[in-house]
Amino acid sequence: MKDYNKMADHYFDQAGILKQYPSKKPVREIVLQRIAGRFEPGKDYTEKEINQMLKEQLAFSDVALIRRELIDYAFLNRERDGSRYWKKEPPMEIHFQDIILRDFLESDIEKRILWETEETEWQLWDAPWEYEGLTEAARAEELNRYVAGLKAAALRCRALSETDPRSSFQIALGDGTGRYIGWCNSYDIDETFTYTPGDGLCTVGIDIPDMTARGKGYSYQALYAFISYLMESGEEAVYLQTWSGNERMVHIAAKLGFELCCRKEGIRLVRGRLYDGLTFHLNPEKFHAFGLRFPQP
Repeated sequence: MKDYNKMADHYFDQAGILKQYPSKKPVREIVLQRIAGRFEPGKDYTEKEINQMLKEQLAFSDVALIRRELIDYAFLNRERDGSRYWKKEPPMEIHFQDIILRDFLESDIEKRILWETEETEWQLWDAPWEYEGLTEAARAEELNRYVAGLKAAALRCRALSETDPRSSFQIALGDGTGRYIGWCNSYDIDETFTYTPGDGLCTVGIDIPDMTARGKGYSYQALYAFISYLMESGEEAVYLQTWSGNERMVHIAAKLGFELCCRKEGIRLVRGRLYDGLTFHLNPEKFHAFGLRFPQP
């Protein structure tokens, strides 16, 4: 995998002046993030002040380009008439034990494509029926839609404030590397435990496609932190769905305090065999008891 942070380093001189604007979008995002880091969150700036600060940070003259890019990439906000510019508060992160939950970044897209096309073992367990029988053409078309959706998600995440509610987080390691290993998300189901596009029962899921990050407790940590966030945000009931062949997910659910509340027999055909669809409901007391196993701050 390319290290875009190291690639971004080459565009700055020793004094931190940007020598050239990169062409690759993931590198641009990192470069713009570093430039935006020199602005004070919550402070109002005039366009003249923005231009002057950028002049001091650039070795080339196209201040207007960088100013527009900072707005387009949502690192800075502006009034429609250009009378006021300001920087958002820092992006939201939840640090818990060995992991970090954070928003989706455009620089995550390359790994998501890798996980979707090459390192695909996780697809054997996360709704594998959605992948079976697809032609190469159908896979290519689906991948194009997937990438377009990821780009849109990155833009939406940039526009979020720290207090805006989240329905998903990316999972990164908290060991100083920030290595991206997977994601957790939520969606809604109705009273028949069937997916519905909103105003239903909050249901969580998780994927860690990075196989080197398996078996180290990161799934438990990420789900515990994510569910805690959802409950603190007002969710009174939390559900989890999987299928009877995904024994690892069934085991994780049980340890976290989920209890089986619905079994739909033989609804999932996976690799030529029928499996049951399972829905679990979180027992809050068991969940909080599970949380006591983690070292307390």
